[in-house]
Amino acid sequence: MYTRSLPASSLRMPTLAFRAGANTMYRESRGKLRLSGVRERRLRARASFKQKEGGARACSPQTREEAGERLSLAVRSAAAGLLLAASVLVPVTSPADTLAAESRETGGITYGAKVVGLGPSVIEGLEDNLKERVVDVISESNTEHDKADYSREDLGGAVFQEASLKEANLSETDLRAAVFTRAVLYKADLSNSDLSNALFDYCVLRGASLANSVLEYTNLIRSDLGETDITGADFSEALIDKYWIKQLCETASGTNPSTGVDTRDSLNCDLYEGTYYKGSGNYDMIIKPK
Repeated sequence: MYTRSLPASSLRMPTLAFRAGANTMYRESRGKLRLSGVRERRLRARASFKQKEGGARACSPQTREEAGERLSLAVRSAAAGLLLAASVLVPVTSPADTLAAESRETGGITYGAKVVGLGPSVIEGLEDNLKERVVDVISESNTEHDKADYSREDLGGAVFQEASLKEANLSETDLRAAVFTRAVLYKADLSNSDLSNALFDYCVLRGASLANSVLEYTNLIRSDLGETDITGADFSEALIDKYWIKQLCETASGTNPSTGVDTRDSLNCDLYEGTYYKGSGNYDMIIKPK
């Protein structure tokens, strides 16, 4: 039987016509609904306007309740604004002023004073050889002490924040809980000192000597530790960037004479120098490089 094939365009015509008709009907119905909605809103507006013109608007219990809520919200907002304005007018105090006020009022810790409660230093005989502390509060922030001699000083809890201590001598010194944040200690001598619980974050310690020092729980985050001498230093529980740990492990050697801790062990060099093989059955197995 002979059949003639029709072009695709002729087959699409009925479908397109049906869709066009359906779209027209849909638009007309949507227009009617929209028009009815507009009319309804207009009628409501007119009724409300006539009601206002005729006299006072009747206030239903629900309306009164909403008005009360709006008033309460306005009062709360005004109170919050007053509190905010009062907080802006309060003078800003520094951490030193705050801690000093706490010390005067409650007998708390004074900013820059020696921290009580740390106990004796782990370095045997360190405290016996220290010079007598002349002042109770040592606060030397943003000051210059290049090549200064602080050897055998009692600087526990002292504040040298953002101070310049280039090539300064801080050997055999008690620096426990001291604050050296953002200080510059380029080529400073910190050997045989107790730096436990001290803040040396964001410091420049490049070329400094930390030989035989104790740095337990010391914060060294974001500090420049390049070319430092760490022979016999104890970094147990210290906070150090992983990048610098890998660099320090290249030259780490010796054992701390006071704690007996190996310097490489305190830095966990085996963990950072090794690579982890994470294959099946051998997870966390350390493969040390040759």
